[in-house]
Amino acid sequence: MDRAAFDDCAEAIRSCNVVLWKENRSEGDSLYFLDPDGHKLEIHAGDLRSRLAALRQQPYEGLELYD
Repeated sequence: MDRAAFDDCAEAIRSCNVVLWKENRSEGDSLYFLDPDGHKLEIHAGDLRSRLAALRQQPYEGLELYD
């Protein structure tokens, strides 16, 4: 999702007083929240290409990337 859409969506989600279940520590902005049934969801500003590039530069333990 692009940055403007992320900001609007994150604001709308936060206004619903949802439970945030994780602090963002990955590339780009993300908001991690629970839906009303307790499912873990994420919205993310960026795309797959930028996320994979960041993971290649700073992989986490146990990560396996396939080309």
